[in-house]
Amino acid sequence: MAIKGDSQTVRDMKQDISQTIKDLEHMSDGIRSGMQATGGWDDEKASEFNLAMSKVARMIESPVDSLKAALPKLERLAQLMDEYTSKKFS
Repeated sequence: MAIKGDSQTVRDMKQDISQTIKDLEHMSDGIRSGMQATGGWDDEKASEFNLAMSKVARMIESPVDSLKAALPKLERLAQLMDEYTSKKFS
């Protein structure tokens, strides 16, 4: 049985996921920074806005832990693929 694909493809996927994590964290930080800019607002609409933006930031952050957990697993898969392809079968 042969493996279709290679370890570099898996490592590229790992790099893409790492960049996605950074992008999600950056977006969430931007939303939270924007919320701080509304600190001078003191009315009901400001509270609604901050609550909505807080929910959006949490939703953006929600996949980050799962994505981070996948990174070492992908690296392990790439290592296993390296080991497999280095074996000589006769």
